[in-house]
Amino acid sequence: MVLWTAAQEISSDPLGKETYRELLRWAGGTRVLTVTSVREAAPEGVQILDAGLPFSPEDLAAFLAARPRSLERIVIHESARTYDHRTLKLLMKVLDHAAVKRELDAFRASGGQLVIPQ
Repeated sequence: MVLWTAAQEISSDPLGKETYRELLRWAGGTRVLTVTSVREAAPEGVQILDAGLPFSPEDLAAFLAARPRSLERIVIHESARTYDHRTLKLLMKVLDHAAVKRELDAFRASGGQLVIPQ
């Protein structure tokens, strides 16, 4: 069971403003990625990505680009679609970012399933 795997990074922009973000990492043997803001135990082969982690669309696109061959399904939990204190971002807008869309399209083209509740 893996809730999420990430490393922390603090970077500075040219003006010296620091930004905290999570470097997203895949767990071995992940078959399903669930993006959620609800803490829950993950069964074997499921990796939970906390929608409230500080990551950018570019971070998510890079994470998806490095997806393991074992990944079969990406599930966007209903809780991750809501902008509130748990998510701290409009996830659907992140998913609509060009780089993220490219990776999701490539995932589907390779036979992967993307599940987004309506």
